[in-house]
Amino acid sequence: MTSQHIPVLLTEVMAGLQLQPGELAIDATLGGGGHTARILEVTAPTGRVLGLDADPAAIDRVTTRFQHEITTSRLVPIQSRFEEIAEVAHKHGFTEVGGILLDLGVSSFQLDEAERGFSFQQDGPLDMRMNPLQGNSAADIVNEWNETELADIIYIYGEDRLSRRIARSIVQNRPFSTTGQLAKVIEKSIGRRGDRIHPATRTFQALRIVVNSELEQIEAVLPQCLRLLRNGGRLAVISFHSLEDRIVKHWMQAEASDFLADPMNVYGGTARQPTLKIITRKPIEAGAEEIEKNPRSRSAKLRIAEKAGSRQYVVGSRSKSSKFIKFYIKHRRSHHAITEREPMLQQTSLTHALAQSQRTPRVGKTISSKALGTGWQQVADVLQLPNSMYSFLVFFIMLLLVAGSMVLHVLLSVQVSEKQATLNQLNVQLSQIQRENAELVWQINQTADLGQVYEQAISAGYEPMVERKFVLGNQTLVSRLEENQGVALNQP
Repeated sequence: MTSQHIPVLLTEVMAGLQLQPGELAIDATLGGGGHTARILEVTAPTGRVLGLDADPAAIDRVTTRFQHEITTSRLVPIQSRFEEIAEVAHKHGFTEVGGILLDLGVSSFQLDEAERGFSFQQDGPLDMRMNPLQGNSAADIVNEWNETELADIIYIYGEDRLSRRIARSIVQNRPFSTTGQLAKVIEKSIGRRGDRIHPATRTFQALRIVVNSELEQIEAVLPQCLRLLRNGGRLAVISFHSLEDRIVKHWMQAEASDFLADPMNVYGGTARQPTLKIITRKPIEAGAEEIEKNPRSRSAKLRIAEKAGSRQYVVGSRSKSSKFIKFYIKHRRSHHAITEREPMLQQTSLTHALAQSQRTPRVGKTISSKALGTGWQQVADVLQLPNSMYSFLVFFIMLLLVAGSMVLHVLLSVQVSEKQATLNQLNVQLSQIQRENAELVWQINQTADLGQVYEQAISAGYEPMVERKFVLGNQTLVSRLEENQGVALNQP
């Protein structure tokens, strides 16, 4: 099937690379030659372009399309994986290049050719190799790998949460020889799920990534591109899924950083000179018009970075006040030329890094994290304190901390004493209440005894003169019995 190749984000790529006539450039993913044609046009009449592609069919297409440019040595097409870019570039004299383009993913030609096995839209052999003569095919993986391995690659590289169900279905229904067979089994195992994409899309993506080691190639090629660029040269990377874009983004951010964090110390690390300047803080995506003309561009993301020149950066350890410290050091040194040098330890530190860069800042303070942290040492450097003054400052701060802890201890002790006195008073009051309760109980018992005697006398037929007085307020009963006519209460 003949495919019409439409280069993705062509205008944005060329605007970002900013190539000039006569410059060297590298298109590490030739594909159909769409970007290559525009690069040749911009760098004319003497500019040269090195083109790489692992697919021999892509090399044949480009060779047929650009016969004149190849004859005049303006285009050098080489069949090679782009992870070998440095070796190929040095071999053909492409160093200090002005721009490099990486158009990741699969080309339209590969997707539209059923015999390549990249797409399930047409039934074809389950291959998916960029170079059909190298490595294992997708059929080898789905027919030979165990269920756990298949589930892992589908989950990691396809980002499909139903990876275990898909892997189980693949193992139960293999062997597979065509893309259509595999796509039908996957669709039957998990259903459509209401997504706009086919259920087999993520699995096919995972298989393609593993077959061609795509992510490993990206990690290998990016540092090589940086070394091949001249100062001010630019790198443009087009990615088509989050795994590719995440690698590119994190690498660019790391190379653009002026600080290398220490994984063992939250506020520690070493300073470095940034090697990249990020041009696109957010990735450039295709507009509605381009997506309408080329639907495959809807997931494309373009990131551009420029190789940084020789610039000087303030070196220091990161702390909460590091931004202010760096700003102060930078402007103070611009007004005070300090030439004295003092002994220092041979280690990665503020003074050693500055001395190695042949600058003449104030030297003599080795960063130490054993006293009060690196932040205090930086303050001492900024204020240009001598060693004795710095030691006094540390001692004074430690003294304040000890005095503060002692005062806090005294205040807490006073509060504890007051609470203890209050508790003792409460205990005394409790004892008094208990004694009063005991007396009341005794009186009640006595009252009960007198009542029993009175009842016995009445039942025996005696009529004693009895005077009773009940005091209800304190729960006591006072009874007074008087004998009349010599009658004894204890007589039966």
